[in-house]
Amino acid sequence: MRGRTLSVLHDLRPAFEGYYGISQETRLTFSLLRALDGIALTGLIQHPRLPLARGLRTIERAEGSPSPAEKYRILSQLVTSTTPRSGPLAPLCDTAHALFDFARLQMRSLVGAKVPLFHFEGEEFGDFLWRTLFHHALPPEDFEHCRSTPYAALRSPWRAMHATALLPLGRKYPRIDTSSYDIVVAQTPWPGLVNRNTRLIVRYHDAVPVFLPHTAQRPRLSRYFHIAALKENARSAFFACLSEHSRGQLVRLFPSLENRSFVVHNCISEAFFPDTVAPRTLATIVKSRIEPATEPPLGSAIEREAFYDSHLPDGFRYILVVSTLEPRKNHLGLLAGWEALRMRSGLPVKLVLVGAPGWHNGRLLGAIRKWQARGELFHLSELAPSELRLLYNGADSVVCPSVSEGFDLPSVEALRCGSAVVASNIPVHREMLGDAAIYFDPYSPQDACDALLRVFEQDTIRQDLRGKATAQGAKYDRPRILEQWRRMFDQCCATPREP
Repeated sequence: MRGRTLSVLHDLRPAFEGYYGISQETRLTFSLLRALDGIALTGLIQHPRLPLARGLRTIERAEGSPSPAEKYRILSQLVTSTTPRSGPLAPLCDTAHALFDFARLQMRSLVGAKVPLFHFEGEEFGDFLWRTLFHHALPPEDFEHCRSTPYAALRSPWRAMHATALLPLGRKYPRIDTSSYDIVVAQTPWPGLVNRNTRLIVRYHDAVPVFLPHTAQRPRLSRYFHIAALKENARSAFFACLSEHSRGQLVRLFPSLENRSFVVHNCISEAFFPDTVAPRTLATIVKSRIEPATEPPLGSAIEREAFYDSHLPDGFRYILVVSTLEPRKNHLGLLAGWEALRMRSGLPVKLVLVGAPGWHNGRLLGAIRKWQARGELFHLSELAPSELRLLYNGADSVVCPSVSEGFDLPSVEALRCGSAVVASNIPVHREMLGDAAIYFDPYSPQDACDALLRVFEQDTIRQDLRGKATAQGAKYDRPRILEQWRRMFDQCCATPREP
């Protein structure tokens, strides 16, 4: 990175989807990279599912600059295209538009024509950028930075680019015109090609679609698209892996990537730190963030309020789990361990689940319903980082029960808050948490119960974990992650290009 400024295009597509996980990491990394010297950062706006209206053309290709009215008409149209149409014929129109765009993308892919990038000027559309992409993770003082950062727009949706792998005449991903950029940082295996003068860095999270395809939302498609795009990326891209474990999975799939894959940890929000919290505040957060899709019938608004008031007394003790309700996260195993804990100890320990409803969760939702109706289990969603921080700080234990992870962002957030962490004994947890957690076999509810009993019955163990959490969590502060990205860019630039 020495000697000149690198022009970096950063993929923001996951920021359109959800609060946590890859969506959260995308927002935080984009904010982090703005602080890196020698980087000229541009955000790439691409919708996961919807074709976008075109933005402004580059100066070199423009036939005269548009009038102010025409410019803002074009930009405003791009903004509105990020949301589905409304009206009775809206689904039909959206489907027809998507099919037409996909046919156009297929044709470009087959003939090798480049797919153009358009400019998006965000100065007058700061509210759209903030509400749509960033506000879930970034502090308000970042608003001006987000508004003033340059943006590019890619019309074809991410899923359509993946679908080009299904071309009957052979897989041929679209070539994106990245001639204005030295580096493209893309999230997950990226279904596209870049210019010869551009380096592609793939932010590699995990190999779940390969090694645990049965836990994915769409197992067959997820596995196929992941492997197909990864095979193409492996030809020349560099990989920024979330952990040594995810890097090991990648190299196991493609041994040739040993020297082009590096560990760059997840960026952790500065909203997570040790904090004091009033008991009533915790109850208020729980009541206000109940997930409506899974909440049991509780009668009228007055009856609902009385129900939660009676089951959330001051000083209530609880276990916290933060993750999407999907099979890989192992909520059923934890639920069995928690039930055993209550029976063996007699402790009125409540269970608080935070996360989107997810997929393939019918058994889980059926199992938690009886506990929700008793006021012993609460499912929350869409918490602000400041609210989640207070829940981390107030919990007797934060449990991370997954059977597989690439990094496990909540576990490190809990460390940063000084929480007592109990985690499944999987490689990535050992790597991330070190001796700042008590581990259990994710396939043994009895082992989970034993681990939780140690934390709840022995204050010295709980306090020891809290003390170790602070030191372990410091390994994931922003300066260290920024230095990992700096080394990543340096290595990328120093490696000779293949002829």
